[in-house]
Amino acid sequence: MADNPLIEVLKHYGEPVNRDSFLRLAYAGKPPARLDPESESELPQDDVRFMTYRPTTHEEVKAEEDEKLAKQEEAKARKTKK
Repeated sequence: MADNPLIEVLKHYGEPVNRDSFLRLAYAGKPPARLDPESESELPQDDVRFMTYRPTTHEEVKAEEDEKLAKQEEAKARKTKK
């Protein structure tokens, strides 16, 4: 199955493909605090990343990305030392 066009945009720009990013893009940066049942039903239903709601701020996403990058750099430094 082809990805949703909004998911393709997120991938193209290197954004995390998750519920928060999807909703920010779909609602032009200002998603509602809660979705009504109709809007909820329009989310990609076949993708587990969209099934569980977890509020995420831009700062939380940035912190997760920074942590991931730091771990990658640590692993790279360990390889270099060997």
